[in-house]
Amino acid sequence: MKIVKRDITTVYAPAFIAHGVNAHGVMGSGVAKALFEKWPEVKESYLKSFKRGEKPKLGELAGSCEPNFQLFIANLVTQEKYGYDGKRYADPEAIERAMIEFITSHKISGNPYPNHPPPHHHRQSSSLKNNS
Repeated sequence: MKIVKRDITTVYAPAFIAHGVNAHGVMGSGVAKALFEKWPEVKESYLKSFKRGEKPKLGELAGSCEPNFQLFIANLVTQEKYGYDGKRYADPEAIERAMIEFITSHKISGNPYPNHPPPHHHRQSSSLKNNS
């Protein structure tokens, strides 16, 4: 995992973006808003997870998309509630569960894009590999 401090919508591909969302189908601020304003399919994939009849649970994936062939964005349900009052709503255990699901379901330790070259400069840390 590589932590980069800049506008997330300017990430260099190949890359994965896994960001936290709430469990209520509301996506209107912060990182989520920045992502769906640039790539509308981020919000579309999130909202589709609610149209299937069941609300995604904490620690699960709530849709994902590939805006281009080397950029993959996943919505991770990391908070039950949401708000604009400065409180922390993200649940650390849900973050961990969602990241483990994301990493294992997308085979991030290998090449997640079998038809494309593997990403070389955006690999996960060895500590994440050992926990999955």
